[in-house]
Amino acid sequence: MLLRHAADTEKKYDWLNDAIRRMLQYPCNILPPQGRIPLLKDTAWDASPNPYDLLAAGALYFQEPAFKLSTHFGLYPLFLFGRNGWKAFQEWPLETVRAFPGLALSPKGIDRFSDGDLAHEPGFFAASLPETGYCVLRDDTVGDYLIFDVGKVCPDYLPAHAHADLFSYELTVNHSRVVVDSGVFQYKAGKWRDYFRATRAHNMVEVAESNQSEVWGSFRVAKRARPFQVSCKRQGSCVILDARHDGYLRLKVPVVHRRVIVWERRRFWVIIDQLSGTGTVDAASHIHLAPAIQSTQIERRRWQLQGMPFPLWIQSFQNHESEMAQGQLEPCLQGWYSEQFGQREPNTVLTIYQRDALPFFSGYMISLEEPLRAKFTQTGGRCCDVHVADGRRCTRILIDPEDVMVS
Repeated sequence: MLLRHAADTEKKYDWLNDAIRRMLQYPCNILPPQGRIPLLKDTAWDASPNPYDLLAAGALYFQEPAFKLSTHFGLYPLFLFGRNGWKAFQEWPLETVRAFPGLALSPKGIDRFSDGDLAHEPGFFAASLPETGYCVLRDDTVGDYLIFDVGKVCPDYLPAHAHADLFSYELTVNHSRVVVDSGVFQYKAGKWRDYFRATRAHNMVEVAESNQSEVWGSFRVAKRARPFQVSCKRQGSCVILDARHDGYLRLKVPVVHRRVIVWERRRFWVIIDQLSGTGTVDAASHIHLAPAIQSTQIERRRWQLQGMPFPLWIQSFQNHESEMAQGQLEPCLQGWYSEQFGQREPNTVLTIYQRDALPFFSGYMISLEEPLRAKFTQTGGRCCDVHVADGRRCTRILIDPEDVMVS
């Protein structure tokens, strides 16, 4: 603020204003519609300032109403700008559909990335943010949002807050949190710290009951999963995320994991996993649901999600078995969720199991429409074909070793 009011130094520090603007743009990009930051890694909602306080202060500092994403106005902006700032803030309209002004995307760390493939429609955002290792898909006009972790599990020099969670994601549908990260319960070494850092505590594929990265102690990590061949692109009405990691190459049966996410706006999310290598492995794909959500199995590979103002459906394909866990203590911890340090509560986890000879595909679809069905076929474990259809139209997803095509 002192720099802001010092006319003789204002130009000299333009670079600092540019940096502050970019820092404000980042929470605009990654905040879900309900406003709580994603619970990835060691994130807890009681351990950081309210992001809307920072955005409110930024909106007043730059006199830019586009940063007003909430009516929340806490002590931080009040302390900086006082009652006059509060009055000015109240007069601005609420930005319910984000315009994402001035977003600059860097291809650093991304093998295949084309900003030209992405949409620039009001309220619609689909991009890879390589400096932080996340892909974000959102449609603010209806409150849909997905964040996908495709970055290193930690900086090479700072392993303290790493989890074995590469390729995990969180999903919000129509402003309701549906698929969630488990969060972090405590830092004290022991079974609870081990659980919340484990692969099984995230929306990920666990191979041979092993963590994809070797996490241990409170803040240690040894051999780490590393992402490669990450891409984010748009084809027609769909956005495609595609990435691979090498975390399971250290196992007795070495495995490369590839995850593909296909989003068709206001219709479905398809999550497809390919495990490649030689040999036979056991795999478990975990889906952690928000605590308010219950799941009812209506067919062998089909579940209805309830506890929201609207229903959703999950259909799995190619799996052999499935099970539900909620607040499980034995034989291992499963189905626990923590938004704040020292607090935990049970939540439902759907786990889809498969044992097969490598290479093979498996996956599931989360859909907004009850008649929507996915027909899945694979060819030698190297290619797969998914047809998502209802009575009106069909979307085809074709995955080969090099690319993903949607028609």
